[in-house]
Amino acid sequence: LDNAMPLPQIKSNKSRKGREQSQSSDKDWHISVPSKIPVLQGSCVVIPCEYVYPKTSKIFKTWLGYWKRGNTVVASNFHNFKLTREFHHRTRIKGALESGNCTWQLNHVRKTDTGPFYFKIEIPQYKSFTFSNNKVTLDIYLPEPPIMSVAVLNKVTATCKVAHVCPSSPPKLFWSHSGMIKTKSKKENKWLWTTKSTITFTPQEADFNKPLNCTVRFHGRKTTKGSVSPFVTISGCRGVDPNGYHEMSLMISREYKVQAAQVNNEARNSKHW
Repeated sequence: LDNAMPLPQIKSNKSRKGREQSQSSDKDWHISVPSKIPVLQGSCVVIPCEYVYPKTSKIFKTWLGYWKRGNTVVASNFHNFKLTREFHHRTRIKGALESGNCTWQLNHVRKTDTGPFYFKIEIPQYKSFTFSNNKVTLDIYLPEPPIMSVAVLNKVTATCKVAHVCPSSPPKLFWSHSGMIKTKSKKENKWLWTTKSTITFTPQEADFNKPLNCTVRFHGRKTTKGSVSPFVTISGCRGVDPNGYHEMSLMISREYKVQAAQVNNEARNSKHW
């Protein structure tokens, strides 16, 4: 997780009543959030967030959380709070604030939703704190082709993989050919997920010289498509590689200027996703 603070065990201390704690003067408040997340325009994003507050033996029933952009509140767990029209019905805090979880979700992401965003917690009759030094920026991008690979032996096995940041609404992948299809999602880190679809089928004569397409439909109905050609033509005969095995891959990627761990060796070596 980029720029994340550890979540240490916090000892109790006396509160300063009637005053919001500043980050520079109170070391008992900690938060762990990513500094930048790439997000597909029109889709959704779940921003992971954990915080630690000064411990106390008191029991509280009310916890008020606010995600803000400047002075504008963009999300709150307070149901009576009226958000601006820009964010109305598009955001919600998913985490249990009393457990230190301040995760929130933004739907139907717009190109103006870059942030930066920061979190404020209010515990009535105890303390409040604004994590203004720990901001989250969204890198909004348009759909791009997925990463695809294909191998041909007696059967064709092809994969189509795409990254996303909205596990509650993962993208759907569709193939241009029928066959046995398996699709699964994997959590790569606290904010990044991948969804991969694998298709296996026995090639027929009609399949030669035809591309195999994978169409990705994201939350918000944004789509993109990738294509590979599993078959080759040799000496006027249509068939697979003369060695009995043909493998090719198509990797079309986009550079993300993020300071986060990448999910595979190719991404780490090329600095592309």
